[in-house]
Amino acid sequence: MVGKYEACRGGNPDLSKAPNQEMASKGDWSTIKRHLQQLLGQKVVSNWFSEVSIASASGGVATLLVTSKFNGEYIQANFAEEIVASCRHAGLKVYGTDFRVTSRNRTQASRQSRPSGQNQASPTQLLKGLRLNKRYSFDSFVVGTENGHAYDAARRIGQGNLFGVGSLYIYGSVGLGKTHLLNAICWMRKSSSPDLTVKLLSGDLFMDRYVRAVTGKRLLEFRELVRSVDVLAIDDIQFFEGRRGTTEEFEMTFSALSNEQKTVVLTGQKPVVSMNGLNVRLRSRLQQGLTVGLKPPGLDLRLRILQRKIEDWRHEYPDLEISPEVLEYVAKTFTGDVRLLEGALQRLLATAGFLRSKKITPDLVEHVLTDLAPSAMAEPNIDDIVKAVSEHFGVSAKDLKGQTRIRNIARARQIAIYLAKNLTTKSLPHIGSTFSRDRTTILYSVKRVRKLQKTDQAAARDLRLLESKLRYPTGA
Repeated sequence: MVGKYEACRGGNPDLSKAPNQEMASKGDWSTIKRHLQQLLGQKVVSNWFSEVSIASASGGVATLLVTSKFNGEYIQANFAEEIVASCRHAGLKVYGTDFRVTSRNRTQASRQSRPSGQNQASPTQLLKGLRLNKRYSFDSFVVGTENGHAYDAARRIGQGNLFGVGSLYIYGSVGLGKTHLLNAICWMRKSSSPDLTVKLLSGDLFMDRYVRAVTGKRLLEFRELVRSVDVLAIDDIQFFEGRRGTTEEFEMTFSALSNEQKTVVLTGQKPVVSMNGLNVRLRSRLQQGLTVGLKPPGLDLRLRILQRKIEDWRHEYPDLEISPEVLEYVAKTFTGDVRLLEGALQRLLATAGFLRSKKITPDLVEHVLTDLAPSAMAEPNIDDIVKAVSEHFGVSAKDLKGQTRIRNIARARQIAIYLAKNLTTKSLPHIGSTFSRDRTTILYSVKRVRKLQKTDQAAARDLRLLESKLRYPTGA
């Protein structure tokens, strides 16, 4: 047997004192697997535990029956704590894990994975990649200062200009354009050199193909296939973090492709220095190549993305009118994720088409996008409101809270009072004390602003922008 893994912290338990449970039942294992699924997710349990069973839980150690030494070592290295927790949830007095490779399990797995008849997996299926998205080209990518460096680097890689290096790593948060640029590189390389073998995979798909190759005893074939491509593009390599076997395999693949001067293009959510779950050699490989980051789009870029999307969809909605105020509201509300920004616009267009409306009004925007807008918004305090209103109208916070009756200051004060009433849970007396007004004056201000919303387009626009800024402060 391979050495035990002690999952408990704070010292090794005295296993001699643990209850001697000679055998764990099938019922125990079913309970354990259900709990593992809650901890790890259905996909992980399906990938790694489908051919696993429990042999015993004696001496405080859960011994698992596995199909291969690799499978056992991987499970023990990555999921031991969850296995112990799940065993204890099932009522077993377990403190550590062990595994045993059995001929029965090995034979059964071999029988299931061995090519035979219609179940035979072809080499193409063994390294089946993702289909390229035709919408994701360089021409459809909206460029700004936040993504310009990444765009330029990706385009040069797409043209075959490798800067003297064979790899590019693009990192950034969700929805900033990493997948778009990855597809664009693949399209450009494929269109300029049709004979090139270009393979696009996601990080979890590479891991899945690798595990299938290992369990199916086709690792050499898998390696030959993946190392024969001319351009390997992998999206979201953060899935490799903490996966020792997958990380080591990919590092060897990366090295082999680089040595043959082939192209490797990768994306991830974090800079290389922050990916501690990757081994040192792979991080070094990534840093030897070109690495570029994508920043969240600013307001100007978000507006240009919306305008570009409207142009793209104009043939479907030829007569639809969208005012600049509506676009600005959408751009200020949906800030970090371009997919969410585009989704909000698509929903507006679809709803307007369904209603046979030729104009998207602010009322329609608020009605349609309420449930799509970011929900994790904190209640602003009155000081936040005073600051936002004073900056927006160019008046001082002291004047907003003071007694001056100058027209522009009085209007700004009424709007601040209205926002305090609608965006906070503060009582009328509390709001009144902030602005040195009595309850009657507070109610009059709220009523006045409600009327302005219906009769004064400029005031209505100011309110929408201020509400968006206060509800979603990152959108400023």
